[in-house]
Amino acid sequence: MVNLKSLYESLGFHNVVTYIQSGNVIFETSCESKSNLKRLIEQAIEKKYMFNMPVELRTNREIAEIIENYPFGNMDLGML
Repeated sequence: MVNLKSLYESLGFHNVVTYIQSGNVIFETSCESKSNLKRLIEQAIEKKYMFNMPVELRTNREIAEIIENYPFGNMDLGML
């Protein structure tokens, strides 16, 4: 995950954090186009690691909605 974090930082993203070995990455960017971000990250992964990896992006708002609609009771957010 250290290498993945470095890859995201090399793309100009800030406050990059990875979560265990899940492939999940949290980062900040000024880019507002999700489709451009998705393409940029997918191309960088393919170039560095020589395989195609589809990327899914979620905004802060989307994550907040997921947590708000979590159907199994209160979620322990201490892990985030």
